[in-house]
Amino acid sequence: MSETLAPLEWHTEQRKVKDLVPYNYNPRKITPERLEKLKKSLKRYNLAEIPVVNTDLTIIAGHQRVKVLMDLGRGEELIDVRLPNRTLSEQEFKEYNIVSNVSVGFWDTDILDEVFGDIILNFLVMIEN
Repeated sequence: MSETLAPLEWHTEQRKVKDLVPYNYNPRKITPERLEKLKKSLKRYNLAEIPVVNTDLTIIAGHQRVKVLMDLGRGEELIDVRLPNRTLSEQEFKEYNIVSNVSVGFWDTDILDEVFGDIILNFLVMIEN
């Protein structure tokens, strides 16, 4: 007999960065160069995309952002996080950990060139410096 779980609902709460627990088996890695770009992005835009955690504060999505915040000395800072209404099953946790990191879209290069060309160039210069 399988247990029926309540439908997942998500809400935002605040937690200290240092209280968020990295998932031991997070399959996402980041190169030192991309880590530096992420640091520059967080310094410029702050935390626009918030981490997602399980009820025990294990990080499901946002490991690299949390790592950068810690590296920047922001461990005591309260940040918004997304929490489920119940503990995710192991299967749900693993699935969301993967799904949250899969890019499903693609770039329309015509629009990028026409509308965002100047922004892209300026942004590339900013993150390279």
